[in-house]
Amino acid sequence: GFASIVKAVMPNIVMVQATGKVKGQQYNYIGSGFIIEGNYIVTNAHVIGTNPNQITVRFESSIDEKTYMVKPVYVESGYDLAILEFTGLAKNKFSGLEHLTLRLDPAFGEEAYTVGNPKGFDFSVSKCVISNPKREYKYRDVDEVIQIDMTVNPGNSGGALLDMNNNVLGVITFYPGGINGGIAMCIPSKYIVNILNKL
Repeated sequence: GFASIVKAVMPNIVMVQATGKVKGQQYNYIGSGFIIEGNYIVTNAHVIGTNPNQITVRFESSIDEKTYMVKPVYVESGYDLAILEFTGLAKNKFSGLEHLTLRLDPAFGEEAYTVGNPKGFDFSVSKCVISNPKREYKYRDVDEVIQIDMTVNPGNSGGALLDMNNNVLGVITFYPGGINGGIAMCIPSKYIVNILNKL
């Protein structure tokens, strides 16, 4: 059932923490992320901030208890996406990892889910349906988002929107202002593909 689907994806899910400084002010951000081909970690650009001096990721403790340093490879603030990668020995350690596949065709009413870090409650599983797979919505340089009926909180950002075969449909990114729950927006996977093509 659903629990075994979630268990299968867990080795590819990370919680992201970033510290940095903007205008002399220290920041400490948390979010979610996931591993795709090439052992790249995908998250939202706003999760790592504009000037990170340290970004770390960690896995669910039953999978790996270590914390790993990662570095940004590519940040596309127009899409609110960041690609990170492991450094040093960890790069070799994770090179053989099964990775998540991107899928570009979400459907109305399809079941989906995420594993995230809402308000710092890490590795929280949330299930939803796709309310609208192609919602016209202007967000930065993105013109079309996936609308889901999930309540998201700060810390869910950067998490994978997964289908029931653990393909990545998009990235949980924001909820419209003034919403009390049940509407969240995701950057579709096609925007990740655009970035990977530049790499």
